[in-house]
Order: sequence, then C-alpha cells, then structure tokens
Amino acid sequence: MDYWALINSIAIATVTVGGGYIVTRKIEDLKSKYSRQQFIHKLQFEKEFEIYLKLWKELVDFRISTERLIKSVEMIPENMTEKEYKKKKLEALHKHFQTLHDTVKKHKPFYSEEVFKDVQEIKDIAVTQLRFFHFPDQDTLKHYKDAEDRIGKINSIADRIEKSIRDRIVVQENSS
Repeated sequence: MDYWALINSIAIATVTVGGGYIVTRKIEDLKSKYSRQQFIHKLQFEKEFEIYLKLWKELVDFRISTERLIKSVEMIPENMTEKEYKKKKLEALHKHFQTLHDTVKKHKPFYSEEVFKDVQEIKDIAVTQLRFFHFPDQDTLKHYKDAEDRIGKINSIADRIEKSIRDRIVVQENSS
C-alpha cells in the first residue's frame, strides 16, 4: 500500500470536511448576525411606532380642543355661564397643548426630521392661537376669521404629519 497516497487521501478528506465545517460555521455566524439585526430592527420599529401612535393621539386631542374653542354655535351646559364654558374650553386647549408639547420634547430624537419640523410649526401656530384667546382684539369677526385660518393651517400640517408617519411605517415594514 502506498502510504503517501493514503496520507494525501486523508489530508484531502480532512480539508474537505474541515473546510465544509468552516463554511458551515461562517454561514451560521452570518445567520446569527442577521437574526440579531432583524430583532433589533423589529424592536426599533415597534418603539418608533409606539411613539408615533402617542404623538398622533396627542395631536388629534389638540386639534379637537382647538376646533371646539371657536365653535360659534354650541349648547352651553345649563349650570355654566358662557364665560365659564369658554374658560373650560380654553383650559382644555391649554392641557392638550401642554401634553403635545411634553410628548414632543420627551421623544424628540425619535421623530423623523420632517415630522418634528411640522409639529414645531403646529406648536408655533398654537401659541398664537392661545394668545388670541387670552387677549382678543376688538374686531371679533376678524378675530374668529384669523382663528379659523390658524385651525385650517393646523389641520393641513397635521395631514402632512399623518402622511409622513404612514410613509415612515411603510418604509420600516418593508425593510423588516
């Protein structure tokens, strides 16, 4: 028997089996790395989704309280004067504005730049809206027309935010 042929056969078998092991191990390492990345991506998506959900809720509450503040035809509860009712609506607007402000501040790094800029624009308009109700001018008709225009801007920007959030979610889902 040729020992060199036997040694060559054993060496080739070892390299083939060993090489197969190395390739298999590399594949398993890549699968593991990919799996970890997918898990982290999923957690990031879920957290971002949760943050956008909270933002949207606060934004809708704010929009509703802003719209309610300038309604001209409404039933005032019997146990309240018109002034008390307006004060209650203004307090609700303040509360929703503050909650929106706090939500944005707490989660600022997690919003897309586009959403953050739009929310900031809404907050700027809201400050004007709040000032308007604290210090109304003499021209009541112009006063309400300006308020309605600001509400229109708020709603338009909120629609942009909604689209941005939807687009962001679709991108995140597609990359999962």
